[in-house]
Amino acid sequence: MKKTSSKPKAGVVQFPAEGNLPNKPPLPYVGPEFVSEGTLLRQIPASRRTLQNWRANGKIPFIWIGRRVLYHVPSVREALLRLQKNAA
Repeated sequence: MKKTSSKPKAGVVQFPAEGNLPNKPPLPYVGPEFVSEGTLLRQIPASRRTLQNWRANGKIPFIWIGRRVLYHVPSVREALLRLQKNAA
C-alpha cells in the first residue's frame, strides 16, 4: 500500500478547490487607453522620430513594460495641449 503525502511535489503548483478560493479583488483593467507607439502615431500627426524626441525630452509620459513602450493616451493628449498652450 502506497502512502499519500499531503505535501506537494517540488515545482508543482496546487490550486485551491473552487469553494476555497481566496477573496481577492480583481486586477485593475488596463484598457485600450494604453497603446503602443504605432497606435499612438495613427492618432496624432507626428513622426516616429518626433515621438521619440518628445519622450526623451520628457514632454510626453510613457511607461516601459519589458522592452515595449506604452503610452497612456489621455495623459499624452493633456501633455500635448500643455505644449500647445506654452508655445502660444
